[in-house]
Amino acid sequence: MTIAFDQLTKNFGRVAAVENLSFTAESGSVTGLLGRNGAGKTTALRVLVGLERANSGSATIEGLPFEKLPMGHVGVALSPNFSPTRTVLQQVSLSGFAAGASKGQILETIEKTELAEVTHKRCFSLSLGMKQRLLLACAVVAEPRVLILDEPVNGLDPDGIAWLHRFLKSQAESGVSVLVSSHYLNDLQTYVDKVVIIQRHALWEGSWPNEDEPSLEDLFFRQTKAINVS
Repeated sequence: MTIAFDQLTKNFGRVAAVENLSFTAESGSVTGLLGRNGAGKTTALRVLVGLERANSGSATIEGLPFEKLPMGHVGVALSPNFSPTRTVLQQVSLSGFAAGASKGQILETIEKTELAEVTHKRCFSLSLGMKQRLLLACAVVAEPRVLILDEPVNGLDPDGIAWLHRFLKSQAESGVSVLVSSHYLNDLQTYVDKVVIIQRHALWEGSWPNEDEPSLEDLFFRQTKAINVS
């Protein structure tokens, strides 16, 4: 399923958080949305999943706005914000049943996201890294065809980051469209198939690794050096 941003603009008062943003993310690949803090990454994703309304332009999945897509087609992981007294099992079950997942899918998801050992722990007691895994579990429990994640490596240790990279690659290999935002150059360049660099609008879009661009760091700073980020 193709994710498409077409001249998307979102203002907060007089401030343009996203301005004329256009790019695509395709099925069966991991697309990395790369930008500094404040570049508009989170805002763009929030518009895509219907949490913010665009001032102009569009953000669609297979040509449709998020609210018109079938239940369970899109998995969203934007921020760890759970009821503190729910257990891991209760939280994944709630997300799963809301998206049409079966009990078997819920239990399988807990296993494949390596949450089995904390199944009965309450959310408030989890580390930030475990909360990120729980957020991912809630996003993938209904086996979505599109997966949207915002800064998913926050709070993960090196082993957790390596596991996440493998997990997202396996999702893409199964045909899922994965769109993930980050401001960490070294994180994205190791596992994405495509990079989109933004600072309110798209500065560069292309496959990765890219034979014309030997270093993502050089590419990023070359594209953003003339941008005023104040």
